[in-house]
Amino acid sequence: MRTPEGIQSVKAGDVIFFEMGPDGAHQLKNNGTEPCKYVDIRTDLGMDVCDYPDSGKVNILPDFELYETENQVDYFHGEEKIKDIW
Repeated sequence: MRTPEGIQSVKAGDVIFFEMGPDGAHQLKNNGTEPCKYVDIRTDLGMDVCDYPDSGKVNILPDFELYETENQVDYFHGEEKIKDIW
């Protein structure tokens, strides 16, 4: 398991909780030869945003809308003529 604190091993029966936000960032990888089985329980709070810094993507859930962060724009991008409207 990879977290902001580094990489650590987990074993059968471990219970792991991740906070929302950057402190709860995590990644699981099975380094063993047997299939890894786990139960993922999540609170459905409607929309969620996941940041994938290794690949420069953002995922908007539950719709699985994936965007590359290199295309990030300023809040007012495209709003240059808004004063003409109001």
